[in-house]
Amino acid sequence: PVCFLARLCLRAGASEADAVESSETSVQRAVECFRAEAKGHTSERFLPDWAMLKVASLEEGEEVHVTVETGTNGTNGTAQKLRLLRGLSTELPLPKGYNMLVHEIMGDMAGNEDAALVLHDIHE
Repeated sequence: PVCFLARLCLRAGASEADAVESSETSVQRAVECFRAEAKGHTSERFLPDWAMLKVASLEEGEEVHVTVETGTNGTNGTAQKLRLLRGLSTELPLPKGYNMLVHEIMGDMAGNEDAALVLHDIHE
């Protein structure tokens, strides 16, 4: 609910990460965490310290844009970007050219969330 997988991608050195969230409650929780991080505070209620980002800027709207401080997470002086999109990936105009997909599959089987359909849609 706090863009955890996208955070891990940035912590691992990705220059950009998109997170897609259909739950408005989860979006608001993520924004709350980003706001706290932008002020230099932690949000231990939702995240361990090691998962926190050094948020340099936060732009809120239909999409939420987060810029992580330059030179953190092993990026050698390049600012990182996280974009939080509201909705379902199958209903959003996602950009082309992703080079990695990290997907959270819930339930007993991937079929519970139509994982194959989602992955096919993003691939196209």
